[in-house]
This record gives sequence, structure tokens and C-alpha cells, in this order.
Amino acid sequence: MALIAPQMISLMSPLNAPQASGAMAAEIIMTAFQTYAMAAQNSMGFPVISMPAFSAGKAQLKSGMMSPVPAGAMHAQLLAGAINTAWMSVQTQFQVAPVVANIGVLLSQLNLITAVPVPAGIQYIQGLANAIDLYCKSSIITGVIPGTPPVPFTGPPM
Repeated sequence: MALIAPQMISLMSPLNAPQASGAMAAEIIMTAFQTYAMAAQNSMGFPVISMPAFSAGKAQLKSGMMSPVPAGAMHAQLLAGAINTAWMSVQTQFQVAPVVANIGVLLSQLNLITAVPVPAGIQYIQGLANAIDLYCKSSIITGVIPGTPPVPFTGPPM
């Protein structure tokens, strides 16, 4: 598999419907992100094997969205923090170092879509998915394939 933004957009489509709570919206966002992230591969084509901090990122977003967020910039910071927490824990096969990612890439894109006025429905979903996609694809994964000689690799996920 690979990182496919349209799949995440499709999984976030329930955000278009009226939501019972911010916690439900957080659940939808993080579940879509998890499905997207777990399909990633490192630059050598090896799959993601775990994302141990996903639960922490989801709990962080749910907690933050339990009450109304007063400003777009605060909402962007909350989203970026949760996604970053989860993504930084991604572990792919033969990976030897933590993912290197720039949260600023994500935060700047999220600030654009959460600015006043907030775009409606599908525009928000597309902006959110595209911001996450850009952030993840701009990160770097480093690893070594065992063998004689070992084969080092580094690069963005696919």
C-alpha cells in the first residue's frame, strides 16, 4: 500500500454530518489518520508495523475537542499536536531511528484551513487531509536492511 490522501478524505466524510460531540469528530479524524498512516511504506517499500503513540494522540485530540475551541489557531495547534504525537511513533520494518518530521509544515497548513471563516464541509475535510498528507510525505524514515553488506536507506515514506 501507500499513503493515499483521497482514502483519508473518504474516511473523514462523516465530518460533513452534524456531530453529537467534539469527541466524535476527534474519533473520526484520528481513525481516518490511522488507516492512512498504517498503509505507509518506508522508501524501500517495507510496511509500517506499529504506531504505538496513536492512542496518546487520539486521547490528546479527544480531550482538547471536548469543549468548544475558541480560535482557529488553537484548533490548528490541537490537531497538529495529536497528529504529530501519533506519526512520530511510526515504526516501519527495518527502521533504525525515529521518524524525522517538521510539525511546522503541518501547523502552517492547518492554520490556513482553520482561519476565519472556517471552510464548510468537504473543503475543510480536503484541506485537513491534504495538510496531513503533505506533513507525512515530507518526513524522513531511516533504516538498514540486514545482510552482507547491510543496505542503509533514508527517505520520505511512500
